[in-house]
Amino acid sequence: MKRTLTVVGKPRPQGSMRALPLKGGGAVAVANSPGIYQYRGDIQSAFYRKYGESIAPLEGPITLHAVFIYRRPNNHFRPASKQKNRKARTELMPNAPGDHFLSTPDVDKLLRAVSDSLTGVAYVDDKQVSDIWGSKRWGDADMTIIDILQPGDDEEDAKNGLV
Repeated sequence: MKRTLTVVGKPRPQGSMRALPLKGGGAVAVANSPGIYQYRGDIQSAFYRKYGESIAPLEGPITLHAVFIYRRPNNHFRPASKQKNRKARTELMPNAPGDHFLSTPDVDKLLRAVSDSLTGVAYVDDKQVSDIWGSKRWGDADMTIIDILQPGDDEEDAKNGLV
């Protein structure tokens, strides 16, 4: 069955790794992206809140869908004084960008963060992800919506009226 999560908070990319030297030799790899560990923890927490910790990770091929939503900044909206109803954040400026979020971070790095964070939680290993799809959009709040599917889930969900 399809598993869907909503993770509240700003989506963060899984960027490059950097090596930090250890005393006595050797090094440890750490993420070079600020906030990534918090974001990955938020994804795992959202999964456990919705499905519980006793659920076994899925085996076999996985399809991963993710929509990354970024809150529109105030400069995308007309000032309240120039709107008919005087409410802020309701009317977009004529030159405001469309629904697609075209700024950094790259969607592939966002997908990598989601895929890596669900390893050992929703599925055994991220190498099981055989299909992946991501989209960046403007919206009312920062969040990530994630669908985790296995072959046949779309048909099963359609029969049960979940699609």
